[in-house]
Amino acid sequence: MGQALALYQLDCHTCFCGVVANPPGNNMLPGNPQYDEQCDNSEEALKSPESCGPFAAKLVFDAPEPPRTSADQAAPARPQKPAKSDSGDLSLQSWATPGDAAHNSPEPVKPAGEAPRSEAHSTACIDVDRGPDLALEPRKVGRCTRWVFAFLQQPEQHSILPLQVYRRCCQSVCSGCFAICFLLLGVLLLVQSGSVPEVRIDYRKEDTHKEFKVGEDMDGDVLVSYELAGMSVNRKEFTEGKDKRVVSSFLSNAACDGADTRALARWRRGNDSLVARIEGTPGDGLAPCGVVALSMFTDNYVFERFDGSEWDRLVVDESGVALVTDSDVYAKKISGPESGSDYLTIKTGSVVSWLRPGDFYEHWKVWYRTPASSHFRNLWAVVQGGLKKGEYRVHFHENSPAWEDWGVPKKTVLLSTKHFLGSKGAMEFLGGASLILGVIQVFVLLLFVVAPYTQTCQRRPMDQTLGETEQVVPL
Repeated sequence: MGQALALYQLDCHTCFCGVVANPPGNNMLPGNPQYDEQCDNSEEALKSPESCGPFAAKLVFDAPEPPRTSADQAAPARPQKPAKSDSGDLSLQSWATPGDAAHNSPEPVKPAGEAPRSEAHSTACIDVDRGPDLALEPRKVGRCTRWVFAFLQQPEQHSILPLQVYRRCCQSVCSGCFAICFLLLGVLLLVQSGSVPEVRIDYRKEDTHKEFKVGEDMDGDVLVSYELAGMSVNRKEFTEGKDKRVVSSFLSNAACDGADTRALARWRRGNDSLVARIEGTPGDGLAPCGVVALSMFTDNYVFERFDGSEWDRLVVDESGVALVTDSDVYAKKISGPESGSDYLTIKTGSVVSWLRPGDFYEHWKVWYRTPASSHFRNLWAVVQGGLKKGEYRVHFHENSPAWEDWGVPKKTVLLSTKHFLGSKGAMEFLGGASLILGVIQVFVLLLFVVAPYTQTCQRRPMDQTLGETEQVVPL
């Protein structure tokens, strides 16, 4: 049994085609009583080719038969016992007959009744030294065929860099670098957010004006924005509530369902300034329609500064607050007012809209770009030249009560300066998120450093493992 197993191991390393296929009935598997009884002794295996012969014949390499001399033909072929080589392994030369010694080439022993294999089957054997890809690659073919063959095959990986990345040392270095980068980025964003002055004024529907103070000079242009929280403006049913004649996209279906008549506009907004603008439009249609247009933010602000004796009105610029790309898109859909009219015209169908040119049209463009969050802020105006330290006041010329009916607890006006990293709130959020990621990377680094010292199992030496293997499978 040991000789057969050793021969099996030898020929598996010689040729992939020599791997044994289980004979009928699986009676050649080691451990089978019938196999142990018939094939335990090598001499018995050779005397019983009908049971052990297929197992032994499959283990040898199918080589072409060399030419035989007259002396070889006279001498009968007699198989010999396999002998060990100088290295202790079984050699295929031991299966040669005495007459083949002059040719120095092994001749396989084939069982009686087995059909000879074809030449194509013999040449299909894969050379271990060259590899399966090189052995199967077609020869003398065109460049396109070679390119297709190389593209369809899975190439052998010659670089060990991908494997080195998963080593503990490399992973520790990566975790340390990411931890340092995230921590530095978080600290930088939080420091920069503290350098951006910001004033928040909260108001409700019953407020007519609010006084506030600016604690430090706000240099440069000051951005005036409004902030709303708790609105479901990022849901699909809201974002798709737009007029197809104004904006359309292949990714979403714009529709005015439930908000396409003036009666529905009055039902949704009540006695509001937006309803008054819609009612003043000639005709009985509603354009643009949709819940996005009917929920437009229409509050209006007037800012004043106290100079010690009286209140002076501040000049704010409400033009150009929309994105340039949005203005270009709407310029293709909406045209200026026709002669004798103060309202803009939608080009598709030449429908007169309730939009008027000027600052109101700019605020509508800003509102029509739906935000990605239920808590958002939109730009309303810009105070050029900055604000000095002192006392200020804001008047709410339009303060729609519909927002509190829609579930918005309060509305907020924000005054802040420009920064290349974004607004104060955005920098605070990104800075906090970066610090959290940095702390996580620090814990991962500690895990890679401490984990090897917490292992309780001991690895056995390689030579000891090989020794045990040799004892289990004697040759």
